[in-house]
Amino acid sequence: MLYNNGGACGGDAALTWDDAGEAVVVGSLAGDYAKIEATAISLTGTADSAAITRVGSTFGLGVTGTTDATLVLNTIPLSGTGKVLVNGVTTATLQLGQNSSDGQLIVYSEQGVTDYTTTFNPGTQTMNVVYTLPVDDGLAGEVLSSDGAGALDWVAGVSGPSGPAGGTGATGPSGPSGPILAVFTGNSDGATVAAGVTVYGPANGSYVWVAAYAGSGTASIVPVSGTVKNLYCVTNASNGLGKTNTYTVTLQSVNQTLTCNMVAATTCSDLTHSFAVTAGQEVGFQLVTAAGSTPVKHSCGVQITP
Repeated sequence: MLYNNGGACGGDAALTWDDAGEAVVVGSLAGDYAKIEATAISLTGTADSAAITRVGSTFGLGVTGTTDATLVLNTIPLSGTGKVLVNGVTTATLQLGQNSSDGQLIVYSEQGVTDYTTTFNPGTQTMNVVYTLPVDDGLAGEVLSSDGAGALDWVAGVSGPSGPAGGTGATGPSGPSGPILAVFTGNSDGATVAAGVTVYGPANGSYVWVAAYAGSGTASIVPVSGTVKNLYCVTNASNGLGKTNTYTVTLQSVNQTLTCNMVAATTCSDLTHSFAVTAGQEVGFQLVTAAGSTPVKHSCGVQITP
């Protein structure tokens, strides 16, 4: 072919007409060359090639190589934003892969010194799959869900089933000691108490109950502070004749509200009233028998809860 080489006018083997292929060739067909044809523009080397082609209404931009071939789309300058734009009258399609090879999408993450990529690969499919994206970006905590036909939407995440129970943990430390419960019981030491008298006896132990309060002889020393409650009294026989015997708990010789009346019976109790006591104080029983009542033997008990 003839061309202007800047001075002389003549032929050059680097620019030839390929009569058989009906193409203009720049370079040697035996090495690296560029070819301009009616339906393609191609760049060919000994190992790699790139081409812009048209087959009917299908246009292609392709790269081939003996190992890996890379097609680079750069903006000039490189600091700009690169974009691949596919337009169609009805639908624009970007296809990765073909009949002989799977497609793969790799998204590059520029991180300075060490960079990373995110890769999307197809699964082992047995059917064509089409996904339709949601119309918005969803809310925090929502996840993508399919309707079973490929339409994706954002839905609230659901909790999975509870896992199996774990093993038994180590034994915890021992708790504090519980309160000490004291029970005081006193009786008239097997002696009967006459009718129409007032006598006193200690809250704990067997003693003959006497007619006058006399300190430790008629009361018991309480070893713990707490609450005195739950008075129970019992006799060996009914006092008879409808007479009333009254039992009262004393604190430091003073009668308290903890009291019960025994009327023609062998038991009485007061589970309602109570009073506070301090360690070291004296607690006892007072018994008032009605005139004309039957002399009987007596026993009483109270509970002291710290």
